[in-house]
Amino acid sequence: MSTSDPERPTILAVDDSADTLAVITGLLKDLYKVKVAKTGEAALAMAAAEVPSLILLDILMPGMDGFEVCTRLKADPATREIPVIFLTAKTENEDEEKGFELGAADYLTKPINPIKLLARVKTHTALSRARMELQEWNNNLKRKVINHAGLIREKIAELGGAASLIAAFSCQLELMDAGLSNHAHRIAKLVGEAASRMSLEAKTVRDLKLAAQLHDVGKLGLAERCVQRRPEEMSAVEQQAYRDHPERGQFILSRIESLTHVALMIRHHHEAYNGSGFPDGLKGEEIPLGARLICIADYIDHTGYSQGKASEGEVQRKLALGSGKLFDPELIRYFSQSVTG
Repeated sequence: MSTSDPERPTILAVDDSADTLAVITGLLKDLYKVKVAKTGEAALAMAAAEVPSLILLDILMPGMDGFEVCTRLKADPATREIPVIFLTAKTENEDEEKGFELGAADYLTKPINPIKLLARVKTHTALSRARMELQEWNNNLKRKVINHAGLIREKIAELGGAASLIAAFSCQLELMDAGLSNHAHRIAKLVGEAASRMSLEAKTVRDLKLAAQLHDVGKLGLAERCVQRRPEEMSAVEQQAYRDHPERGQFILSRIESLTHVALMIRHHHEAYNGSGFPDGLKGEEIPLGARLICIADYIDHTGYSQGKASEGEVQRKLALGSGKLFDPELIRYFSQSVTG
């Protein structure tokens, strides 16, 4: 791989020691584009001119020290997201704590351990790239939703309201992953049946079913591996992308004024009755009714009951264990007939 390869991450090494810079360059040059600076002032100028993927930053330098360089990097919107790894001979705990307080991503001591350096650089450049990809996805999604919100409203009115919206997003989910689309249909059925047993108004039942049908719309655009894995099987970055999907789903629908209440149900469908859920840690009746219903239906479907993979008794036991913790105990009974058939 040539040193001019534009795909390689750029590492900026900052140290007043020419020997240290030579060691870093020798260790990283085959995998990364390496740039060097001998002063904090030079490092800031280079980072501003071309934002690197990661900065290896010495603390003890003449003039501006590493702590000051890091402070200035984090104060500038153009450079604040660059991961900074401090490289230093200082080993006091308070120095390490100060580095993390200033926003450093990691901390390595001198003399440089080649294996540790390579591992940390690989980890933090990968995390940085993943964060950038996620941010780009979010920005693209917001632009698309804003640009097309008016068109969506027109099509809803033209084609018959919510039914056309369900059809459009169901097709999107189907194209992304057939399992997501089928799951959405099953959740809508379970929620609709429970809502009907509660003797709610017909319009309320329709809105609840719409929220259930579209509860995973925020997963559109997630990497395929995030859709097909369980959260506990994901990396930390993938888990964060997954945990953001309720908020993305709300954002998509909140651009349509008549659906803001449906968007709120979608935002909160991963909240837990005891307050341990996400994204806002709501508890009890702070959680919208639709979100509480979707939470129970989602759990029933994930047990595999709808596909014959879990028995009626097993599902009932699991719901009872989650009563008052994950689920609203007053709502579980409205799903009993769905489970018992």
